[in-house]
Amino acid sequence: MVNRHASLLITVFCVAAVLLLGCETGVPPDEVAQVYYNLGNAYFELEKYGLATTAYLNALALDDSFPQAGYNLARVYVESEEYEKGLEALSKLLEEDPGNSLILSTIGWTYYLQADYEKALETFQTILERMPTDEHALYNSAVLSLKLERKESALGYFLKLYNENKDSEILYRIAAIYLDLQRWSDASGVLTEYLAEKPEDADAYYDLGIALTAERYYDKALEAFESCIELRKDDPLPYFEKAVILILYIENIDEGLKTLEAAVKAGFNDSEKITALLNAEELLFADELTRFLEEKELLPEEALKESTGVSTGEPSEPEETVPQNDAVSEETPAEEVAPEKVVPDEETNGN
Repeated sequence: MVNRHASLLITVFCVAAVLLLGCETGVPPDEVAQVYYNLGNAYFELEKYGLATTAYLNALALDDSFPQAGYNLARVYVESEEYEKGLEALSKLLEEDPGNSLILSTIGWTYYLQADYEKALETFQTILERMPTDEHALYNSAVLSLKLERKESALGYFLKLYNENKDSEILYRIAAIYLDLQRWSDASGVLTEYLAEKPEDADAYYDLGIALTAERYYDKALEAFESCIELRKDDPLPYFEKAVILILYIENIDEGLKTLEAAVKAGFNDSEKITALLNAEELLFADELTRFLEEKELLPEEALKESTGVSTGEPSEPEETVPQNDAVSEETPAEEVAPEKVVPDEETNGN
């Protein structure tokens, strides 16, 4: 990094010397513009955006038909968070070169930075109208569709992308959407394919176990959670999910509690999951499970009240009986998708 920084500084000094020499010897304007452009690139890499802007503007003043300088000037504006100036510069370039995928991609990236996901998606879709298999546009369209909670659309883009590049990372993204949509059979099929390429991925084994449990393939689900545990012995979640299968579906309370003990030793203390287990209709060993949880001080407060008959909180006022109209159920809000970076895949030199 230090050597790179030093070499860029040397470039700046050399270019400055050329510019001074050019002023004295009458170098043609287009050649001087190229020197300013190179100087701007050096400042860009040093993140000296103010100096880079000045250099690119000087290059364009000498040669207004210099698209690389215009593009990198727009990139500097974007990097400096002057998004409107960046979009204006990019729009001018697009007028000269309609359909240029690099320019469109950078416009889409700028809209993304402004959190205008709708316009960003429209921009990448414009690229796909001309080039339906553009991998960069497919990926970013998928990511933006997820940001907009359009999971089926995102799935379509990822499937097209995987058909183009057979990238295992994309395959895992496809599986994640299937899981989110509760398309368990599709999820387990894709995860099995993914694990054939990435057998060391503990997360994928965990996800496979979840899908297989939902499909009621309990023996296969146990195998998946075992594989996850082998790869990541300090993770409490696969122990817990394995215990759930043993207690609820295999009905082996001894092995189930033994596995639950391992989950607790690994740090498991998720009260919501414990409550869901206690409330499961399939539970045949409520007393044994309750005693175990009491011993581990993991019994949820409400369950503890029921088992002891003692309230652990403040006394509450008697509830009024209110005539009820038709019940209204509230839908559970969808889980938010974590932000993901959408990055143009071209170098700053615009070539």
